[in-house]
Amino acid sequence: MGFWDRTLLKNKTMGQSLAEAASSQGLSGQFCLSGYNGKFATVEADKFTEDCISFNPGSVQAKQVGGRWKVVHGSMLMLDFGSNRSHAQRAVQIIQHYKMDRQCFVGRPNAPMKYFTVKGSAPRGAIAGEDCIGFNPAKIQAKQVNGRWKVVEGSHWIMDFAYWAFDTTK
Repeated sequence: MGFWDRTLLKNKTMGQSLAEAASSQGLSGQFCLSGYNGKFATVEADKFTEDCISFNPGSVQAKQVGGRWKVVHGSMLMLDFGSNRSHAQRAVQIIQHYKMDRQCFVGRPNAPMKYFTVKGSAPRGAIAGEDCIGFNPAKIQAKQVNGRWKVVEGSHWIMDFAYWAFDTTK
């Protein structure tokens, strides 16, 4: 079982797993992550930190700002749903159902990927009306498809990062 399999099975984020591996196994220096077009990316375990902002899920609301429906926490703009009020309201329900309390970013500014955690871990359980597709974490890869970076499981495209290239040394 690989590093990411253990991470997903333990319901941990990447930052938690790297920190745990660094401290519990006395590891420091670099971890090699396979994926990007068969090449290896390195992450310095002792320098890796998650880029997250904490918030109170009970204070999150759907609000129209500048003619667009957004999920906000005070003055913090969290998500933008354009003209779709019902999607913004549903996002608030989901955040509050799971009690999500941190919003994290990959590649700021203008992060192409955001994720939410509950007390530092991935949310657990289900909510009525959920529309989900399962996947096997052991088969997940980052691949360039038609010039665009994607997270894939075989021929199933899970996420599309378009033409973003990430600095994997941070």
